[in-house]
Amino acid sequence: MQTQTAKPTPGPWTAGNLSDGWSVLDASNNLIAFIGRDDMETGDNCQADAQFIAAAPELLAELSAAVGYMRNARIDLETGAPKATAIRTLDGGLKRAETALAKFRA
Repeated sequence: MQTQTAKPTPGPWTAGNLSDGWSVLDASNNLIAFIGRDDMETGDNCQADAQFIAAAPELLAELSAAVGYMRNARIDLETGAPKATAIRTLDGGLKRAETALAKFRA
């Protein structure tokens, strides 16, 4: 028996402010998540949390791209390409990952 893995709803997702919290909606305006102000000790993090959840599809895409760069760098090294080529490939992956992370570091 083959195990099936659930796939996330495709992006983009957006965060929206509501009177009682924040929602995260998909491109068709279907609710992905709701963070109510009453769900938290204080509602201060509702917006940040909703925006972080809404960025999930973009973060997944950037992580996938970074892994692709790393795999290509490994191929470069295994096939005898110059180390400089592998380093440039790794640098491309690092840049993708660091750009994605920078959006959420304060």
